[in-house]
Formats: sequence, C-alpha cells, structure tokens
Amino acid sequence: YRVSSGDGSDLKGYLKKLSQREFLGRDAKTAFDNLLSQAEETFASIMGTFKEPLNQFINPILDASTSDNDFLLTDVRKKKMSIYIGIQPNKLAESRLLINLLFSQLINLNTKDLPQNNPALKHQCLLLMDEFTSIGRVDIIASAVSYMAGYNIRLLPIIQSMAQLDATYGKDVSRTIITNHALQIVYAPREQQDANDYSDMLGYTTVRKKNKSHTSGKQSSVSYSETEQRRALMLPQELKAMGFDKEVFLYEGIPSPVLCEKIKYYEDAYFT
Repeated sequence: YRVSSGDGSDLKGYLKKLSQREFLGRDAKTAFDNLLSQAEETFASIMGTFKEPLNQFINPILDASTSDNDFLLTDVRKKKMSIYIGIQPNKLAESRLLINLLFSQLINLNTKDLPQNNPALKHQCLLLMDEFTSIGRVDIIASAVSYMAGYNIRLLPIIQSMAQLDATYGKDVSRTIITNHALQIVYAPREQQDANDYSDMLGYTTVRKKNKSHTSGKQSSVSYSETEQRRALMLPQELKAMGFDKEVFLYEGIPSPVLCEKIKYYEDAYFT
C-alpha cells in the first residue's frame, strides 16, 4: 500500500525511480516498464484497481500490526505453537481480505513438503475455525481440503447450519468440504431443512412391523404377520429433539453413525 501510494511526488516518477533499483530482478523491472508505459488514464485505472483492496491498510494500527512478524507460518509444523485470530463482529467485513490472505499463505506454504520427506516437520497443524463461514469464502480451503491432510494440516470448521456453508461456497463445493472430513459431529438442528438433510445423511435401517388381523363370525380367528419396512435411522423430528446433551457423530471406518452423550469439558475432571 505504501509503495502504490507514493511519497507525495508524481506517482509515475516515484515508481520509475523504484524500477531502477539494483536489487530488482528482471521480471520485476519488466512489470514496472509495462505499467509505466501505459497512457495516463489507463495508468490511473490500473493503480485504482490495484489499491482498492489495499485501502484497509490506511488504518495505522493495521499498518503497524502487519509491518513485522512475531511468528513464521513455515514453522507451524516444525514447532509447537498456538496462533489465535479474534475479530470483532463489526470488523469482520473489512477484515475478510486479510484473513483470506493469511489462510492462503498458511496453506500454500505448508503444502510444499510432505512430512515423510522432511524430518523437521514433526507436528500436525489444526485449523480450529469457529463460525467458519463468517470470514467469507476462502478459495484455498475449498481447493485444498482434499489433500491438506496428507501434509498434516487438519481442518476443524464449526458451522451453525448447512445453509450457511451452501450460501458461502455453493452446494457442490460445500458437499466436497463435508465429505472430505473423516469425522462429522451433528448437534440438534434448529432448521427443518438441516434436520431433513442430516436424517438422509445418517441413512436408513430395516424394522419389523407386526400386523394383527381379526376375523369375526362363527369361526372368528386372530392372525399375526410381520413385514419389513424401511425407516430412517433418525427421523428429522428425532434429531431436533436430541436436546443439548446428545450428539451424533460419523467417523470414517465406523460403519454406522453413533448417538452418544455430549462431553462437556467444563464438567469433566479429565479436561479441567
């Protein structure tokens, strides 16, 4: 942003001076030459388009906060570390580009070397992303979700409903994201459509239904028969009625979904 804003003098002249710096490579100088050769109107249009997404760096606090590094993204699989990203709800819209850039760099830098080829990559990296859709669409996650696990990058997104994911990534991509998770945990849904979708996802079972028939008359009789019927493993209304204390999880390698009591870490001595 600072470079594209200039130093207060004529911007073209300022960039021309930069293009003559000795440390610039041939490709950078060629790019500068292509830019500086444009007509004034075209040049102004290019610079306006270039600067528009960078305008958030006008904020001096953001400028100062991003001017240096406290950690290296290349170290997340080499050292044990925790990186917290907390954005106030009223700042989410203006922060999305920066967050998107952070995750794009994180995944790009850490999908170059496989752990088995580099002994220094001793740790797994978990991306625990609460309110996953609030940061908007992160294209690198949509494209890398199918292979990032091979690089010891684990994704744990938390969403309120499938509708949120569909609205952000589209139905096809959101299904790809979901199916590329070995573990899926389902809590009691609020929306009927989510309840219907989860019921379909859990699958069906076969139940036996007893039928009783009665004939009257001189030779009255009662007969019983059994029929097999298909039934959803959990009906939508049963999922909505699970309450706060139960959950269903599906785990790769376990043939059937599991209905269980939810662990509350703050009530469990093991976790506290």
